[in-house]
Order: sequence, then C-alpha cells, then structure tokens
Amino acid sequence: MTRTRAVRLLPVLLAAVTAGACGSADPPPVPPARTAVASSPPPSCPLPAREPVTGSGGQLRTAILGFQGPYGSGNYALPEQLLAAVPDAFDRRRPNDELFALGMFTRGGGLLSFTVTNAGAQAATVYDVRPVNIVRECTPLGMAVELGSEGGEGPSFRFDLDAAAPRAFEVDPQGRHTWFFEKRTITLEPGRKESVSVQFDTLFGAYSFDLAIAFEAGGAKYTQLLRNDAGPFRVASSLCPTPADRQQLTADQVAQLKKLRYRQVRVRRADKGVFSIVAITPEQYAARCQTL
Repeated sequence: MTRTRAVRLLPVLLAAVTAGACGSADPPPVPPARTAVASSPPPSCPLPAREPVTGSGGQLRTAILGFQGPYGSGNYALPEQLLAAVPDAFDRRRPNDELFALGMFTRGGGLLSFTVTNAGAQAATVYDVRPVNIVRECTPLGMAVELGSEGGEGPSFRFDLDAAAPRAFEVDPQGRHTWFFEKRTITLEPGRKESVSVQFDTLFGAYSFDLAIAFEAGGAKYTQLLRNDAGPFRVASSLCPTPADRQQLTADQVAQLKKLRYRQVRVRRADKGVFSIVAITPEQYAARCQTL
C-alpha cells in the first residue's frame, strides 16, 4: 500500500459498478441495523477483535489519498498517551501521518479516500468492502482538535461502526438506506484504477480497524486489507452529537456523554484572513454543545 498526498478529495469514479439481476420493481429500502450500540464505554479497554481477519491476495494495489474527519473535516481526537509522548502535537503542527502512527483518531466519524488498481492479468470483481479486526477502544480524551472543513465530494458508501457487523450502505436523495453491495459489484479490468471514498460513522464509540476488500479473480476469491500505513484506522465519536444523532441515543448514553470532557482543546481561528490554531478551555468547548 502506498500513500499519496492530495490537496482535495478526488471525485468518486464508479463507472465500473455493475448492477446485479433484479426484478421489475425495486425492493423496499433496507435500513442498516444498529444492533450493537454500547450503552457506555467498555469497562476495560481496548476490547480485542472477536474474529481476526488476514489478507489472502495481492492483485490489487491501493493508495490512500486522504483520511480525515467526517465530510473531509479536520476534526481529530488525541488519547492522553499520545500527548504524553508529543506534548506539542498541535502547538507545533506535525504531519497527520506522524500523529496517526502514534494513535490519533478522527473525531465525529471519518472519511477515507483511496484508489484501487488491478495490477493483475485477470479481471477482478470486488463484491464486498467492510471493516474488519475491529477493536473497541477507550474514548480518546487527551485533546479535541477542530480545524473545520473545506467540503468535498460525498462518500461512495458508508459504514455504521456501532453495528454488530458493519456493512456498506448508501443513502439516496430521499434519505433511504440500502446495502451497497447487495445488488452490485465493482469490476476492475487489468490496469484499471478506481477512486473510492468511504464514510465511517459512530454515535458513541471509539474504534480501530482495517478495511477488507473482497474480490474474485480467475474463479478464486481473495481478501486484501487496507491499513493506515502500518497501523489501523482509528475513528471516535464526537462528545457533542448532532440534533439528529441525539434522537438515536439512549438516556444512559446521553448521561455518559455529559460526564466526558476533553483535557485540552484546539480550534482554528481566523483573524483578518489569517488562520491559526488556538487553545480554548474544555469548559468553553463543552458550552458550545447545544444538544447535551
């Protein structure tokens, strides 16, 4: 896996998506099942992955274009052990790659943009993509970083990390949810490259995971793992849910969120067109939340 820098996210190119056979009428939308939302952070964390998955094929070549907060935002959360190792993590701006390697999380969800290229001599058909090796992590409370968003393309599909077994789904303009790979595949002819962006959502948790790409080539099935360089992807929820997300939380979850506070907070501030990263108090940051 290689990593390339990108100033902005590339548009999603899914021209190779092939719809499967279906009847004359579309089936009713299937909402992603939220079957395993924890009511509180785990009593002892991290909780190891239940079913470890390893890769079994090398025909596909992947390159990460960007891994950011939800919808391309610069929102991150740093655990206390990271700040102990790098106290000036955002006072002296360091590359995200360095901080991800030390354990930084995207905060409020995460948006991953990557390319996948068929480097083999046979066509490859991607029939599933999903998070694997999911570890329930402790909520990172060392520092919240809020750098805002420059916008960008919407995701190709998304995952609910709070679900018992997260599956790729998409949302249509009417807000209906359907499983992305239920009736389609992505076919890559030899040498073909596609760009994909994936949104990871969580209302309450903190997770680390790999992304498994399952494909078929030459009559055999393979799985390749996409990782954030040498480590996993890490995504944490925001301690301030949106009004829509607030409606999905239980009373116990809301009570738990009210108890949690970041130890430090850094936000982006503009002064006469000049942007800087400044510190505000955890109390000031908590007071901004209108839903708790």
